[in-house]
Amino acid sequence: MAGLKLHNPGRKNFEIRKCIALSTNASAMFVGQLVDFEGAGNTATVKTAGNIYPAGTLASIAVVANGATNAGVGVVVGFDGPADDSVIKSRVASVERVVHVLIPDESCIFEIIDDASGSPAATMIGANANVVGNTTGNTSTGEADTKFDATTPAADATYQLKVVGLRGGFEGNAHDELADGCVWLVKLNLRREANAIVGV
Repeated sequence: MAGLKLHNPGRKNFEIRKCIALSTNASAMFVGQLVDFEGAGNTATVKTAGNIYPAGTLASIAVVANGATNAGVGVVVGFDGPADDSVIKSRVASVERVVHVLIPDESCIFEIIDDASGSPAATMIGANANVVGNTTGNTSTGEADTKFDATTPAADATYQLKVVGLRGGFEGNAHDELADGCVWLVKLNLRREANAIVGV
């Protein structure tokens, strides 16, 4: 279990937006990764299974680096399949691919697993934190390696996440208790589409 996952999909406090990973982008992409706009878009018509996207209709995206000051526009939740209808679990580096990105509003909460690098504590709730492992993933499952960097929680507005709580729910389940490997509830602290965030 890794990657950023929507905590309560029933709230509809998000948008699923079609974006594009251009062939010039040399990073693989996986579900659950934090991504950001790249400052470009498709310059020609893109055809996928059942969809046609005219030039300029898809904003290009890139994987966000781990650590402070690295903002994100949203989280990868899927991909358009190619015109031959083959199933796509992840995006191969340097291959053009239409990517489905969940764009959250300010109330959107995600789940993210603790990387067991620190000592989880209740005092982390309300703090800021960063992600770790965001640039890699599992090509078999299509899942990102993105986790909560447990060494970072602090009061720092330049950090990528805001901790709002612990998932909880099942006593005796390590993911639901305050321990290594627990699942934190977080918001994106550096949202690209928030007010007063500089463009790319």
